[in-house]
Amino acid sequence: MAGVFNALPAAWEYSILGESPADLPATWVTKLLRRPRHTHHPLKYIVLATALGVDLAHLQCSDKPSTPAVKRSSPTGVGYPKAKLSKALLGGLEGLPAAVWELALAGCEARQIASVLGISQVYVYRTIRTVDGGSQVWKEAKFQSERLRRRVTFEVEYRGLQAHQCKDYMWLYRHDRNWLSGCIAKHAGAHTSRADNTDTFATLDANLAEQIRCCAQRLRAGSGKPILISRARIGRELHVLSRLEKQLSKLPLCARALEQTCESIEEFHVRRLQWAKQKLADEQRSVTRSALYRTACIRP
Repeated sequence: MAGVFNALPAAWEYSILGESPADLPATWVTKLLRRPRHTHHPLKYIVLATALGVDLAHLQCSDKPSTPAVKRSSPTGVGYPKAKLSKALLGGLEGLPAAVWELALAGCEARQIASVLGISQVYVYRTIRTVDGGSQVWKEAKFQSERLRRRVTFEVEYRGLQAHQCKDYMWLYRHDRNWLSGCIAKHAGAHTSRADNTDTFATLDANLAEQIRCCAQRLRAGSGKPILISRARIGRELHVLSRLEKQLSKLPLCARALEQTCESIEEFHVRRLQWAKQKLADEQRSVTRSALYRTACIRP
């Protein structure tokens, strides 16, 4: 092969083919022999075949790729379909490659495998790719490992929290929805005493109705320019605006309290004008129609 390479021209496309260390083969030769992952110029294959004495005209032609394509499944529903991660696909691997695959089938990441075995991540990826379909099997193993970890975490957190408050709820909803639904249905009894049952709402209704009346009285008695007393204002003051908007049908006492304390726009304008009149009198200013409306911030 050295004689063939030495006879190559030193210009144009051939210039890179003749460059190689004295004691090592050319890098482009080793890349082609390692079943390259990327495309290479056809000239490299022709030169290498010539150097090896291979007649390209007699090579078997096939439209099928040399490496069987791995069927990829779309991540729908509960994630990837369940695959039987059997060690039979490892064939006769021994030594370090077998150790790499032991950790890979356990769902470890490349960084973890490299750290445990004291090897590079490049070697880990290369070992995985040497097995047909190895990348997909490793991907499935990592998915199952993560799914198991998230399931255990969710079951622990769900004992004291609502389902959507658990940190793994969204991931399980996207990738493992069937299991999530079954888990919630199975442990639903532990969450029967939630805040939306009838007894709790009755107690909440009475307490909140009293707070609404007190809040309305405080707003009316406040110093300064009067403000509109409305359901939105009271809800913001008591930090229950969302409850008053969404659950008011379950709080009849609160609804009655809001009806009694909230004021219309006309009532609010009357109160604001009375305040403006008193303010002008205290400042010893003339009380005119324009002054009243301007002080009350009301457009006539």
